[in-house]
Amino acid sequence: MSKLTPLQEKFCLEYVKTGFTGRAYINAGYKAKNKVIAEANGRRLLEKEYIKERIKEIIQGIQDKEIATAEEV
Repeated sequence: MSKLTPLQEKFCLEYVKTGFTGRAYINAGYKAKNKVIAEANGRRLLEKEYIKERIKEIIQGIQDKEIATAEEV
């Protein structure tokens, strides 16, 4: 797996949190002249396999925390 830059990692976290590509792009700290450009650049990030994998990892981590184990029940 490719190592993510700090901005890419923040983008992944923001994308999972907001669900909006453009907002996640801007909230991560990337610069864009307007929302349309932010959306387009965010979509380009989402096309990268290692970005998709990191987002899946984050979501899986959240799901794992929410599911009670047999011992917890």
